[in-house]
Amino acid sequence: MGTFAADDYCARIAKGGRLAPYIDSFQYNHLLSLRPADATDTFIGTNDIAEEDTWVNFDGTSISGNGFLYTMTNYPVSQPNGLTSQNCAIINPKPGNSVYTTNQTQDRSCTSSLSTDMLCYREVLVLDFHRKLTVQKSLLLADVNTARGRH
Repeated sequence: MGTFAADDYCARIAKGGRLAPYIDSFQYNHLLSLRPADATDTFIGTNDIAEEDTWVNFDGTSISGNGFLYTMTNYPVSQPNGLTSQNCAIINPKPGNSVYTTNQTQDRSCTSSLSTDMLCYREVLVLDFHRKLTVQKSLLLADVNTARGRH
């Protein structure tokens, strides 16, 4: 499964959801906490397809200046390093599952089918404490067994 197929899968299982965007370091740490111990490369909804090294979320929101590139540090070879052949971001596997730096992101080909893990996200309407209708952003972890083809 590639990144776009993963995004389509999120739309189906999360009823209009998308691959989780990168918002800030707090939200990123929350994403990391949702991943199971055996997580493989995990798709997120961030790419630099339109312009190399200008990372945006799949919904088009800019992530310039919000710390995303700090999630690509501590590598022997600087990331992102794929130039125009690697335009989608993944979170590296958990410890013991990879030689890559755990919980860091890297660029990967959007059509790469090396991963079946993904973090899905959607906005939902909820009532807050004051009973006003508000929009709350909700993160959903795709059913890893289903996403990995184990039904």
